[in-house]
Formats: sequence, structure tokens, C-alpha cells
Amino acid sequence: MPTPTQGYRTADGKRVPGTTTILDRFKDAGGIIWWANRLALEPLMEIRAVLAGANNCTGVAEYPGHAINQFLALDPTMWDHKLAAQKAADAGTVAHEMVECWLRKTPFDALKYPDHLREMAEPAFAAFLQWAEQSRLEVQETEKALVSEKYRFGGTRDAIMVSGKRAIGDWKTSNAIYPEYLCQLAAYGLLDEEAGNTIDGGYHLVRFSKQAKPDDPVQFSHHYWSHLDAPRKAFLLMRELYDLMAQIKGLAK
Repeated sequence: MPTPTQGYRTADGKRVPGTTTILDRFKDAGGIIWWANRLALEPLMEIRAVLAGANNCTGVAEYPGHAINQFLALDPTMWDHKLAAQKAADAGTVAHEMVECWLRKTPFDALKYPDHLREMAEPAFAAFLQWAEQSRLEVQETEKALVSEKYRFGGTRDAIMVSGKRAIGDWKTSNAIYPEYLCQLAAYGLLDEEAGNTIDGGYHLVRFSKQAKPDDPVQFSHHYWSHLDAPRKAFLLMRELYDLMAQIKGLAK
């Protein structure tokens, strides 16, 4: 969920961190590091093969001019992992956006994506709609920004009704359920409870798989937890540690 442009602020006007900012500080970054490394390594290996094969070269000084020009003509942003992540839309991303548009009751811009991605996303989106009908899913609020005065953090969440009960929902494009997802849901529950809302419908996570290969089908799955006591405790500990690390950083200057 997007963070408000002005950030999260308590009633006294002080800025506080958002849920994802806190979680990002402590989550396992092994996967993104491996992906960023591969992002840089694979093109370099291809370039090396092109240059070395041009004339059985062993040193840069021996590379022929056309091979050097081929290297220089490459777009340097291809190694930028942030830009690559933004460009790396697959059918799972498309299905996720279809759900977001359905939740907000806004039209889906079909022209943003190639035809084959939309076609591969549609079965997963149809599976979501079937679950939504069976569970009597009703969206009460979308992208509602809340701030906890007690714990001093903010978050933007979707409030939903499932089978007539108030619940917290989130939507992910991912090939796995990671611990931080549960902590995020628990944090949203804390915000809702402090706002005076009773969460009697539990916590729901809708997931669309990412494509490892261009022709991989997109998988839809729904996950439910009646309570998230351990993730709730873990998030509150991370919230406390977030401030402690900021204090320690100040001491280290």
C-alpha cells in the first residue's frame, strides 16, 4: 500500500515511520541481494563472451573496435536493480493490478501491458473473483492511512468484510509467504484496533505468483489466519528496536 506523500504524523505533528519502513529494516535481504547480483552478472558474462569471441582476445587492449562499441552502446540502467524491478512486470503483477482496480472500483488500463500478459493473468484474476463471491468479500475501505499514537507508527491498509465479519486484507505478488507479510498484517490489525475497530474476521492474504519463465501460469492462492499473536509481538519488538538502532546510530557519529 502506498505511503501518504506527507508521511505519517502523530497528533502532535511528529513524523513516525511506516509499517513497511520498519519491516524493511529487519527483513532477510538475501533474496534481493542474490537477484541484484544476478542482474549485474548475467549481462557482464554475455558481454565477456561477445568480446572474447570477437577475436579470441585475452586483454581489453586487443578487443576490436566494433566489440567495444557494442559494449558502450548498452543502456547502463540495465544494472540498476531498482529500475529493473519497476520494469519487471509479469502476469502476476498484472493480476495483482486487476485486483487493486476491482477493489477501488476503477477501470483496469488494459493498454499498459502486452496482450499475452493480460491473457495469462485473467485465469488467476477469475479465480480471485470466484473466491470473492464464495466468501462474500466486501471492501469497506481501501488504502486507509492510520497512525498509532500508542506505538507511534503508521500504515495504509485495506479493511474488508469476509462472510459478514470485519477483517484485514492484503494482496501480494510473490512466490512465497514471507514472515514479514504476517508481521505487516498484524501491524495493520494494531492500527485498526487502536482506531476502535474489532477484527473478528481474522487476517486474509491473497497471493499471485511471479513468473520464473515467460510461459509459467500465474497461481492464485488465499491464506487465512484467525489470530497473528506471534507476528504482532515480533512487530512491536521491531518497532522498539527501530528506535533503539536510531539512537545507537546517533551515538556512533
